[in-house]
Amino acid sequence: MLSPQTCDSNNFCKRNRGTVSSYSVDPKTLTVQGAELHAVVTNTAAKQNFNFTLRAYGPVIRLIVDELKSEDQVPRYQVPDILEPSLEQQATPWQAPQATAKSWSGKVGDVTVQVTFANFQVEVLVGKTTVLLFNSRSLFTMEHPRKKQVGVFTVWFGCGWTYSRCRKQVQ
Repeated sequence: MLSPQTCDSNNFCKRNRGTVSSYSVDPKTLTVQGAELHAVVTNTAAKQNFNFTLRAYGPVIRLIVDELKSEDQVPRYQVPDILEPSLEQQATPWQAPQATAKSWSGKVGDVTVQVTFANFQVEVLVGKTTVLLFNSRSLFTMEHPRKKQVGVFTVWFGCGWTYSRCRKQVQ
């Protein structure tokens, strides 16, 4: 019988336990092109930069945070819009975008989006009601690409064994 997973047995949990998000948006990098808002989000603690994209598809808002493109790095897998195959055709330009020193806001129909730069946060309102508050408690974190350790097998399974040990145990 398998023992229940604890934070001590999960590397992702151990690395991120007790961390507080230190991400902020660089307002100088903010650009709006039609239905897309682009900016650079910086993890000030790790000194890592990420691309931040906010796309408007009518009442649907898509938020993407991804690594900056680099030649020596394999890009992350991007999930296609399979639930809404016609989503790309519904791209709607931002209306009345406004930027201040602390935030950016834009509208698409009756949906308003506000991005706070320091302590990176995204708030989505329909009318005057908040329907989504991304990173409201500053718990957002991104796994940064790390160099693969040569000679160390890093794939773990639910049984708590490495692949080779799991295979021997199952046989």
